[in-house]
Amino acid sequence: MFLVSPSGYSDFGADYTQGLAAQLVGTPGLDRLIYAVGAANELAVRNFLQQFLFAERSRVTEEMVAAYLASAQQLNAEYAALASLKGSLCFDLSLYMEQLKTPTVIFWGDQSRFSSLSTGIRLANLNPETVEAFCAIVGAGVLPHLELPATVIGLIQHYLGA
Repeated sequence: MFLVSPSGYSDFGADYTQGLAAQLVGTPGLDRLIYAVGAANELAVRNFLQQFLFAERSRVTEEMVAAYLASAQQLNAEYAALASLKGSLCFDLSLYMEQLKTPTVIFWGDQSRFSSLSTGIRLANLNPETVEAFCAIVGAGVLPHLELPATVIGLIQHYLGA
């Protein structure tokens, strides 16, 4: 199995819900405004990709922005996004890593702004028998498979051939 930046965003006891973003989005009425202004338009989508998900803003393509925008504009899309921003979907993945039995390779952008490289390494080290490799993708953010697809494809081919 190949995983990209697996995290519950509350790993090792961190509490995402105490952050300012989660608190603001948890305010009824304000949550819808934040979604409309901050997620459901092209400028907001581009900004989010460039500022938070990618390490290098020039790697964000028009196709990526269009795909994320199309998703954000689907009927009831705000429910999933707001639940994520509020922290309702967060959990501590470190509590479950020992249960992983499928041979796994983890890809993690070394410039990830949501969960640090050190968090990824700590998660992988919780089950070194099953996590066969941890690949830090240099110069990538939280979505290395979108930001540096050739690098990730090359690594997948390498591990499939091994």
